[in-house]
Amino acid sequence: MASANKAVLFASLFLAVVAWQRRLPSEHSHHLDMVFIEADVNRDGILDRNEFYQSFKVYDLNNDGNVTKHEYMDYNNVIMPHHSHIVEPMFNWYDTNKDGQLNQQDYVTFFPLMDTNGDGLVTELEFDTYWGHVFKDHAK
Repeated sequence: MASANKAVLFASLFLAVVAWQRRLPSEHSHHLDMVFIEADVNRDGILDRNEFYQSFKVYDLNNDGNVTKHEYMDYNNVIMPHHSHIVEPMFNWYDTNKDGQLNQQDYVTFFPLMDTNGDGLVTELEFDTYWGHVFKDHAK
């Protein structure tokens, strides 16, 4: 029995190390962790479409249903000034129709890009993996 417990412990530690190594460089992972945690309203470790949509309401400073680049950047630069270099690239990725503002159409189009298994939910791993690719592409 003791050897079985050791095997389970070893496997758990191994998987934890592998998962940790797959994370993004710390400069981006901390920001993404904050974004994910803030959006995950019910704290279940998963974003559904409604949570994703609701997470953008904080950026809509004039409450008109659209988030302009100015609103998005102003909010993020105040909340996380040390990450200002990634705020505009993130906005540009969210703005799927490239009209300079975020709205329901962008959220509907963007969500499936993160939902890699197509189950209608985005796990933190899916979220981090998607944005890891975005930041790597942006750094090139």
